[in-house]
Amino acid sequence: MRDCAAGARETGDTGGMSLRRYVASGRGGSGAILPVFLASLIVGVLVGALEGLVSQWLSLFLVFPALIGVGAGAAAAAMVHRFKLRAPGLALLIGFAGGAVGYTADHVVTYERFRSELIDVFKREQPGASDAEASAELDRQLAAKVGSPGFVGFLELAAREGVRVKRTGEKDEHGMSFTGTAAWILWGAELLIAAAVAAAMAWAKAREPFCEDCDAWYGTAMPVASGGAGSKEMYRQMTSALEVGDVDGAARAFFAPTRKPRAMFALSAATCGRCGGDAWCRLDRVMTQKRAQRSKLATWLMTRSDLSQLTDSLGRAKSGAQGQ
Repeated sequence: MRDCAAGARETGDTGGMSLRRYVASGRGGSGAILPVFLASLIVGVLVGALEGLVSQWLSLFLVFPALIGVGAGAAAAAMVHRFKLRAPGLALLIGFAGGAVGYTADHVVTYERFRSELIDVFKREQPGASDAEASAELDRQLAAKVGSPGFVGFLELAAREGVRVKRTGEKDEHGMSFTGTAAWILWGAELLIAAAVAAAMAWAKAREPFCEDCDAWYGTAMPVASGGAGSKEMYRQMTSALEVGDVDGAARAFFAPTRKPRAMFALSAATCGRCGGDAWCRLDRVMTQKRAQRSKLATWLMTRSDLSQLTDSLGRAKSGAQGQ
């Protein structure tokens, strides 16, 4: 399948159907980058800060970092849609940054709570000490104990003492504990989870079909047909038939009979609501014995007249299969 942007027209091709692969244009609305970045950053930090507050009572291993990523990614995706950013690579980097900074905010909040508590203890022991003196003494003690003051010293101290994954209650002693290098590895893995989840959500939104002619996103994909065997062999036969314009052959492959179907095909299509441009089609494989687990097989662009022909052929093939 050849590459093109949604809304482009087929020219000079008389053989087969005009099947093409949608490729995002890489463009964006005016000033799209800054609001996408700020939205991802702000929401990521807010969710990360909330986790930092909650973590003194409850810590869900790898779940909270994923929630940070979801928050940052959802905010980035919303701004990608609003400002029409069609640059998946850029959206991925912005989402990654938002998730990573959001996860860091979790540790910053925990550090600030740690610092505030110890400064209060020092001032109770030294009633005449100012906040600046108490803060300087805390940094001096951190540097003496772990070699670094401030935030880095706090992380090093936390790693040496061990990171406990609490289940319920601050004094729970039955959770897993990560000490030293294992603690740093845990933090790195959690940061990557938060950043990767946010990046994936922003990237996926920027890759959605967009009509460059109308400067508008495509509408929601609507079901075209479902059923058949859902096998890889039938998938290959279907796409091969479509490439040469054999819609009846593609429909027969789609609804090929099988005795014990473990999967079926699901074809859906989305179109621009403002013009008669190409339809964006998605073919999924749905596992019927695994709670309808769905996986994408292929996506392509085709003209609406070709989609209409395919839809008619699928309807006839389904009726024929049901009559057997």
